[in-house]
Amino acid sequence: PEEKHSLNAALEQGRRRALLCHADAILILPADLPLLTTADIVQLYNLGKAHPGMVIAPSHDGGTNALLLHPPSTMPFGFGQNSFVRHCALAKAAGLPYQIFESTSLSFDLDWPKDLAQLSMVNHQ
Repeated sequence: PEEKHSLNAALEQGRRRALLCHADAILILPADLPLLTTADIVQLYNLGKAHPGMVIAPSHDGGTNALLLHPPSTMPFGFGQNSFVRHCALAKAAGLPYQIFESTSLSFDLDWPKDLAQLSMVNHQ
C-alpha cells in the first residue's frame, strides 16, 4: 500500500504517460534545486542526445538531482536515500551505459535546514 504512493511509483506513472505520447527520453528533476541553470538543462540534453543511455547528476549528499533516460523505458527508478549509487547499479544491471554530470549548481538541493542557511549565504554574496 505504501509503495503505491511513493515517488518511484509516481515516476512510473509519469513514464507510462510519456511512453503513450511516444517520448524518446525523459528527464527527472526534483523541485528543490534553487541553483539550477539553463546551462545545466542544455548540458543534460546534449549529453543525453549524444550518447543514448542514462545521464545522472548526483546531489551533494549522495542522492540524484537529475536523471535522464534515453530511451525512457530502460530501467526502474531508485529514488530514495543514496539513490545515486543505486541508479548507477540499476543502469549497470540493465546493460545501460551512463554518464555522470557533475555540476555545482545542480548538486545543491534543499533537503535540510542547513541547506537553506547555505542558500541564504550564497544569495548574499
